[in-house]
Formats: sequence, structure tokens, C-alpha cells
Amino acid sequence: MSRSTQEILNQRLKSSETSTSSADSGKPRMNGPTNIPVSKAHFWETERVLYWLKKYCSPYHNEYSELFQKHDITGQVLMTLTDQKLLRLGITNSLHRQEILIQILKLKLRWDRYQLEELQNTDEQ
Repeated sequence: MSRSTQEILNQRLKSSETSTSSADSGKPRMNGPTNIPVSKAHFWETERVLYWLKKYCSPYHNEYSELFQKHDITGQVLMTLTDQKLLRLGITNSLHRQEILIQILKLKLRWDRYQLEELQNTDEQ
């Protein structure tokens, strides 16, 4: 991933954190993977990934859902996608790849948070 792409991703992740705090104050929240339970994200079948793509990458769902289905993108595969892998899948528009990667990163952050909470709950017992 180019340095400018990484900077854009970092900037958007920071802005999503800001939108999270505004959501807590009752304001509407932008698209983000907060409404999809991540506890089993690594075990999602392709159909569930397509639902995620439709919900959080809706501008690109119609264009790329066939690619995701053709390449059998499961939850485990989704969590490992990179800019280069998306390009190899056939997503040639760099802005589309960036937007999809941002949503994947948000999902990964939620997955990490979920795992951390599970570890903390285990430690407390």
C-alpha cells in the first residue's frame, strides 16, 4: 500500500472514531460496522460477507458482489484482504479499494475490541 493510501486510511479511521463519539451523543452515525456482530466474523460464509458489503460498502455492492461471490470471499478471507489482493480480485478503481479497505479496517478494530473484552472477562472470572 502506498504511503499516501496509508495516510488516508489513518485519517479516515481517526474521523470514524470522532463519529463514534458523536453517535454516543444521539447524533446519526455514518456507515460503520457497529451494527453487525463481529463475534463470528472470521466464520462468516460468503453470503454473510455479501450482506456486509451491501450494508457498509453499498455504493460498490452491485459492482463487486459478483467478484466476492466468484472468489468465495468468506469472513476469514475478508479479514486478510489488502489493496493488492483487492486489485487482483478485479477492483481496479483505487478509491473503491480504499473505501472497502476502510470498512475492513473498522471491522478488524471491532473484532480486536471484541477479543480484548473476551480476554478481560476471562481474567475477571
